[in-house]
Amino acid sequence: MGYEGYHLVEEEKIGGKITMPLHTIFLSLIFKLKKTNKNTNS
Repeated sequence: MGYEGYHLVEEEKIGGKITMPLHTIFLSLIFKLKKTNKNTNS
């Protein structure tokens, strides 16, 4: 049981490392899209 718990924690760490940059990239893409939409509308 201890090993499985450790494995889950390791997977969570790896997942967090991978998903965080993707999440920030996704947010920056949305921000850029909103910015360009504003520029084209005005």
